[in-house]
Amino acid sequence: MKWTTLLILAIAITFSGCSKGHKVVEIVDGDTIIVKPRLQVRIIGIDAPENDVDSQKFKDDLVKYETSQEQEAKVAKESKEELQALLLNKNVTLKYANDIDYEVLANGRTGRALRYVYLSNKDVGKLMLQKGLARTWTDTSNVNGYRHQKEAEYSKEEINAKISNTGIWKSLGEEKK
Repeated sequence: MKWTTLLILAIAITFSGCSKGHKVVEIVDGDTIIVKPRLQVRIIGIDAPENDVDSQKFKDDLVKYETSQEQEAKVAKESKEELQALLLNKNVTLKYANDIDYEVLANGRTGRALRYVYLSNKDVGKLMLQKGLARTWTDTSNVNGYRHQKEAEYSKEEINAKISNTGIWKSLGEEKK
């Protein structure tokens, strides 16, 4: 009877959509972290500027958002530094999106697991948007037309950061003056 109970409990935890206590051991950039045991996690719903100025994504974002290379690089650095200050060597909770298929959640399009990330019940993606250090993730073509469940909430945070001239939006406002 004990084994049956343990098995049911393990299955329930596995499929509950939430896993707690993952120690962040590395920050890749403003939207990607590595947690023990060596799982690379892309935060669902946000898109931070790229660190690699030679990457196609960096170049595409310059055109898409009408920013300069200096603006993108500056905010990419700030975004990564903020995530380091916020999460490095701390335990986070990872949550699945309820309506994304398991294969996409497990691997994303670049081999990164896709999760919402929480630090002490604070939504890290939302915090990054509030600080203007990320944009809402709107490239849904790579996940079969999927629109994540917090998209409307995250879009409001991005709009508020734009209105407040925060983060990348501050840089844009100063450039256009």
